Amino acid sequence: HLRPDVVIIGEATKNQLCVGHRGRVEVVATAVGKAAHASQPHLGKNPHYSLAEFLLRLQELSMSERPPFKATVAPTLYFTDQQSANVIPGKAWVHLDWRTVPGETPEVVLKRLREVGPGLRFSIPVEELTSYTGMRTQMKKVRAPYLLNAQHPVVSKIREVLERVLGRKVDVGYWHFVTDAGYFAEQGIPVIGYSPCEEELAHTYQDRVSISLMEEALASYPALVKAIQG
Repeated sequence: HLRPDVVIIGEATKNQLCVGHRGRVEVVATAVGKAAHASQPHLGKNPHYSLAEFLLRLQELSMSERPPFKATVAPTLYFTDQQSANVIPGKAWVHLDWRTVPGETPEVVLKRLREVGPGLRFSIPVEELTSYTGMRTQMKKVRAPYLLNAQHPVVSKIREVLERVLGRKVDVGYWHFVTDAGYFAEQGIPVIGYSPCEEELAHTYQDRVSISLMEEALASYPALVKAIQG
């Protein structure tokens, strides 16, 4: 069983330091109606209207804040149980991407959604993961938020080392997206983000790494390891 003293996450930071991000909870909101032929809609109950009313109310929902973070929620994928365009579906569901602030648990998210859509069903999807060894496990689609104090001794030490190696000021900030850092933070392990990649380019067709930033990182990582080892 390994327990690191410090974790450095190589997610995009443009060679600055990141010490926190929001979490993520994926929720499926389901409206159950009654299927019918579209030529006789009065014989069915159209779930689209229930979801539409819910989404309009969701748009006005006041979101939690914990500086420097504010929670957000965004409807993303939409599905029905029908393939034909001339049939009212019996069920429709939408996936919600809820970005949580520290202290905002999945249970809190579900409670708030049920208040907005009392007639809907809400669930957190479970995905099956397989490791390179073939080990399988199931995990809910939940990623934990984390926030490390910018004045934490580990942050100060790493920042001092980077500024000495790079010969410039190194800023401390936060990611917009979620990373694996939350898993370590939940165990009480200090986590720092540092990488030459650029967050605004991540997962886009322009995703690339600057040669100059890569050269900085190549000089920085060995110095960080030595500093952490003491």
